[in-house]
Amino acid sequence: MNKLLLLSLFAGWSLLAAEPVKWTAGRLEDTVAIDGRLDEAAWQNALWGGSFTIHNSFELATKETEAAFLWDEQGLYVGVRAWETNLASGSNGTTVRDQGIFTNDRIELFLKQGDAYRQYVVNSLGTQYDSQGKDPAADWRWEAACGTADGNRREFEVFLPWEATGISGRAGKEFQFVLARYAKSSDELSVWSPWFGGFHDAPQLFPRMVLGNGFSWNLKVEPVGLRASPAVFAFAEGGTCAADGYELRVVLEDGSELDLGRHGMAETVALPSELPPGRHFLSFAVENGANVVYAQRLPWLVKAPESVPEEKPFTAELVQPWFETETEVVVEYANHDGHPQALWQIADADGRVLSQGEEALAAAGRLAFPMPEATGDYVLLFAAGGEELRLGFTKAEPIGEPRRWFSVGSDGALLKDGAKKFFPLIYYAIEWDDLRYAKNLAPDLVISGSDHWARVKGPDPVVVERNLGCLNLCKSLGLPVALMICNDFRKGEDDYESLRYAVARLKNHPALAAWYLADEPALYQTDPAVLEKAAAIIHEIDPIHPVVGCEVKTGKFKTYQGAFDCFGVDPYPGFPGGDLGKVDDFIVAMQRDVSPDKFQFVILQGFGKPFNDRHPNRDETFNMTLQVLASGVDGICWWMIGFIKEEPGGYEEMAELVDFLKPYLTEGKCETIRQGSVVIGVRPGMVVAVNKAAIPARASLPFAPKAKAWRQLGSVSLDGTKLELGPHAGAIWLLK
Repeated sequence: MNKLLLLSLFAGWSLLAAEPVKWTAGRLEDTVAIDGRLDEAAWQNALWGGSFTIHNSFELATKETEAAFLWDEQGLYVGVRAWETNLASGSNGTTVRDQGIFTNDRIELFLKQGDAYRQYVVNSLGTQYDSQGKDPAADWRWEAACGTADGNRREFEVFLPWEATGISGRAGKEFQFVLARYAKSSDELSVWSPWFGGFHDAPQLFPRMVLGNGFSWNLKVEPVGLRASPAVFAFAEGGTCAADGYELRVVLEDGSELDLGRHGMAETVALPSELPPGRHFLSFAVENGANVVYAQRLPWLVKAPESVPEEKPFTAELVQPWFETETEVVVEYANHDGHPQALWQIADADGRVLSQGEEALAAAGRLAFPMPEATGDYVLLFAAGGEELRLGFTKAEPIGEPRRWFSVGSDGALLKDGAKKFFPLIYYAIEWDDLRYAKNLAPDLVISGSDHWARVKGPDPVVVERNLGCLNLCKSLGLPVALMICNDFRKGEDDYESLRYAVARLKNHPALAAWYLADEPALYQTDPAVLEKAAAIIHEIDPIHPVVGCEVKTGKFKTYQGAFDCFGVDPYPGFPGGDLGKVDDFIVAMQRDVSPDKFQFVILQGFGKPFNDRHPNRDETFNMTLQVLASGVDGICWWMIGFIKEEPGGYEEMAELVDFLKPYLTEGKCETIRQGSVVIGVRPGMVVAVNKAAIPARASLPFAPKAKAWRQLGSVSLDGTKLELGPHAGAIWLLK
């Protein structure tokens, strides 16, 4: 889903990706030592570029990064200054080449000539990773080091001999490259001059590099100027520049261009204040004589001016459940024009007036009116001054007896029937027909509902009745459901009246176990305050059932957690052969940023990698499941209905394993140990070890388990405490 969303967002900018974006590497006339200290004169006099942006976004990176490239007949030299407020965060990382590096503070360099590309990665400990495409089997000889400087930054230094790059190093040689930096403290992956594509699936979009003669200048664009109002373009102060000047233009989202002229290097340019809202680019080219020696593109998001909502003289909304045996209809009002009184009447569906009266008004407050005795649809007419409001409501018979399937304990654990701690297997079933497949897995909870993806404004009565059909089906199958109530406010509407209708209408259904309020709200820029108010409304009407939601952006976990009692993360490991290590990355971020009193679970989206012919998709999911079990997360959710239909036996086997392990998963706390790409979870009576990488890994267990490995996947060997795991392999030892 993320990949499709990304493609739809940036499909209109394919021409922009082909624009000339380049960096000229300067000729090295002296020598440099690869020691993680960029203090030689060659580095001081190099062309330094910066202004990194968060990968595949229109935001400038919050962590400042700048880099320089040098070359000679021997190879390519790369220097990176990575500013960081928490240098201690880089003291943990892998020291084993090609293993577990993608969770560490690091820089990444891609070099491409022709159709082939190579990747080089260095973490803050100087550990190296290299690959031909995605294959890390080829280990080339190259040098790398990382040090710290001035207590506020890391300095990466890399030397790549030409034979390690596949590129012939000579003056004028042109090839493509990418330079990226990952800052673990902020979970931020940033790149120089974005191309809006994947690292491995869009190498044809990479920027260009030319081997030429360098000059000294700091080409970071001053971010304060871009964020000012009105915005200005200027370079940060740097060294003496031999360039003649720069050309600047704006490339609008529709592909049209606005030429802002040619300017001296120290000149500041006022950016146009009247541009259409959209995702535009600032494109600048630095010229030296007749040559463009440096050209970069910065995303520039122009937002529409915020509209001030019209303040109506008199407003009112229903605020109390108006179903079942309620004796009053409660209205909350705001009286901006100071009307002294209001007339009201309640009429039935045929227009017959059942009750009426007059109420004195304050500036704001609540009023209660008598609830009709019979079930049915009604209208409350409310008139104040020249304003007349019609508020529809329904009185309905109770739908069954409510059941507290589970509650959330003070430590975030799920309590079955409100009392017994347990580790749930959840199943994300969107289509009703898929619920029968979920039944075969005997889950503790399913997430389902009607019209969730329709992005309707709110759960109107028709949608609510369809959700009632979903609840009835779950009841017949014996499946408790976290109901998608079609009100995750993706368009920002605060349609609380519809939400109240939905919750009050369905809260007593015996299959209802929770309310699924929002799915990945950061993707849709949902206002967290709107969701928090919606959650408060749900709890006011229904104090029994918790509120559930999930998020896909690690940097937004803190922002959205306030709306949910049960917080899920959705790692999106990718399509076949994706980076399964993202699962553990998301778990680390969730446990760091989400309050421990919330139930924390992981939604696994396995897309299938052919580990074997019998259960290819199950095996990928199995690896991700072991990462969850080794990390102390409170629960797990599977979302992969197509694969379950294709190979139900494999998933049933996995479900049986999770069910078997539940007593161990709820006994005591889990101690998680991370060694490179290996994650080890130690619980009372059980040890779980899993390699989240596609290459073999080694690790040491904290003690030698005496029990036999009960289940395992891939190549696993254990000699005392020394553990060896094959690609994406894992094992479980039961100690009781």
